[in-house]
Amino acid sequence: LPVKILILNNRYLGMVRQWQELFYDTNYVATDMKGQPDFVKLADAYGAEGYRITTEEELEEILPRALASPKTAIIDVWVD
Repeated sequence: LPVKILILNNRYLGMVRQWQELFYDTNYVATDMKGQPDFVKLADAYGAEGYRITTEEELEEILPRALASPKTAIIDVWVD
């Protein structure tokens, strides 16, 4: 199936980090995801297409191509 998986990747456990900011005086514990998988390589390992987008220019170029692909795709979009 040509399923598209779009990851909005801020490299943190976003909701947990937000709660730590709001309710725990920015006492961050276990929210940094430096050890996360390489989603492009993970897609390749499963026979899907993998894309990483880190800039707005890449977004305009890569996203339409990934969505138009007839294959399953994982699109890793880095956000702040």
